[in-house]
Amino acid sequence: MYKLFARRQKSNRNFLNKCLGLWQGSYEGVEGLWLRFYDRFGDWVSTPNERADLQTQRAILAEDERDRERLEKERERLEMEQTQAALEEEKKKNQQLLDRLIQLGFNPENLP
Repeated sequence: MYKLFARRQKSNRNFLNKCLGLWQGSYEGVEGLWLRFYDRFGDWVSTPNERADLQTQRAILAEDERDRERLEKERERLEMEQTQAALEEEKKKNQQLLDRLIQLGFNPENLP
C-alpha cells in the first residue's frame, strides 16, 4: 500500500536512520516530485552529484581565498617597495642638499 504525501511532507518511516519524503526539484535535469531520503534532523540527504558539486564549490572557494591572500601579500610587498624607494629618494635629496651646503662653504654642524 502506498501513501501519497503532501508536497515536501516527510514520512516517519525509518530506514537505516533515514526517512523518506517527497521533494520538489530537479534531478539529473528532470523537474518533478521525487522520493528522497532525509536524516534524523530533517535535512535532505545529498545525492552523489550534489556532494560532488558542493566539494567542487568548496575547492573553488578555497582557491579563491588562496588567490586573495596571495594578491594581498603581493600588494603589501609592492607597497613596502614603494615606501622604501621613496625613503631612498628622500635620503638622496637630503645628501645632495648637504653636499651643496658644504660646497657653498656652510658647515652643516653649525646651522640652527
